[in-house]
Amino acid sequence: MLRLLGLLHGRLVHARRVRVIAEALAPWLPADGIVIDVGAGDGAVAAHLLARRPGLRIEGYDVMARENAAIPIHAFDGRRLPLGDRSVDAVILVDVLHHCDSPADMLKEALRVSRGLVLIKDHRLGYPGAGTLLAAIILGIAESFTATFYGPSWAPAVSFGLLLLTLAIRPAGLLGR
Repeated sequence: MLRLLGLLHGRLVHARRVRVIAEALAPWLPADGIVIDVGAGDGAVAAHLLARRPGLRIEGYDVMARENAAIPIHAFDGRRLPLGDRSVDAVILVDVLHHCDSPADMLKEALRVSRGLVLIKDHRLGYPGAGTLLAAIILGIAESFTATFYGPSWAPAVSFGLLLLTLAIRPAGLLGR
């Protein structure tokens, strides 16, 4: 029974979830450049992003690198990304922060390696007060930033029972999305 439920979830929910998330994130990403997907899992979201932004190079980082992932996945300790400061154009964190021992530290690490864009999608952001908590974390990390919630904010994603919110963080002075 559990196996059947797993198969149904994979075919009916996972594929749609991946598509919806990729469609929400794609407009924020540059046409070309280097992007890392932290907590990439099977790489499916990144693969869908590559279909929409073929000029990108996307690599994943995860605490459990899967062999058959859709993109290259590098194992890391979940705390420090093995990359230099400002070494990538964008960092994607999809449903990652709520798994971290210290979400603030993971966000600091994402800001460290990014040249200017960090995209966050986390279903836990839909809980009352989560936006305020995340803003407090960001204010403690960066002196200045701009943040935009991808609409419809606070509206449930169809058939998921979760909220799809995306936060883009850019250093001051960068214009546009």
